[in-house]
Amino acid sequence: MPIHIIPDNSENLIEGAYLPGEILRGEIIVKTKKRIKARKLSAIYVGMEHTSVTRGGGKNSHTYSETYYHFNIEDVFMEPKPGANSIILDGSYSFNYEFEIPENAPPSFKLHNSVIQYLIDVKIDRAMTSDIHKKLGFLVIPNSLEKIEQGPLTDLMRADSYIPECTLTCKKEIFNEGDTVDIELNVLVNREPKINDIRISIESISTKTARGYTDTFPSIIKGWKISKKNLKIGENLFNLSYEIPMNIPYSVLGMLIKRNYFVHLKLNRRFHPDNHIWLPIIIVPSIIE
Repeated sequence: MPIHIIPDNSENLIEGAYLPGEILRGEIIVKTKKRIKARKLSAIYVGMEHTSVTRGGGKNSHTYSETYYHFNIEDVFMEPKPGANSIILDGSYSFNYEFEIPENAPPSFKLHNSVIQYLIDVKIDRAMTSDIHKKLGFLVIPNSLEKIEQGPLTDLMRADSYIPECTLTCKKEIFNEGDTVDIELNVLVNREPKINDIRISIESISTKTARGYTDTFPSIIKGWKISKKNLKIGENLFNLSYEIPMNIPYSVLGMLIKRNYFVHLKLNRRFHPDNHIWLPIIIVPSIIE
């Protein structure tokens, strides 16, 4: 039985993609070839995260799964009249649908068999037999946030007998595609430091969690190394920059799935645990006018 979901993309800058707070709208067409008895006909708007994490190997492996719904809302188009327990579908029907995507909806995302996904599920609910479904997925992309006023991020690593004092500053917190990340590192050296080098990187750390188990996927996007021989007694100032490429994966903050970005400073020490500073940053799409 043909069921067609025809989205109205006339107001979308990207076909099939929506920002949080935008209206998802379109038309549903149902055509029956024979009479169908049903309990109701509805559209269900679904925003969900589904994750799976495997522990162990071989015969001892076990996969843990978890699902979280950001929304699961039903819009009923046809239902029985008072006193009746069913409806009869016979012919062609057309319905307009409209749904506002919540402001806090995280962007669509896929990470190693785990997803944040959105869909419309048109459902003919039938008694004593299988229901009839027609599903159509759509994308949610994060809002552009460049116009928010924001100051610099700064963190301090205090000196001791072995390491110099380090002040790491990122000029702002939220970046759009194509922006430049400007980083300032101030290293105050009072005596010869017992380190191999200083490493600074922009890193992505993605995680997925299911039933209390978490898989982590780190990735270094850009890195710099400052050799010990480049440090002199006194103040040492280093300015670094990196242009964020277009179409870079965005920051994601779901309930089970996350993608975080950091400016990371590591003092690579000899015979001692390394010292770290982590400055969190956020990457969103370019400004959409």
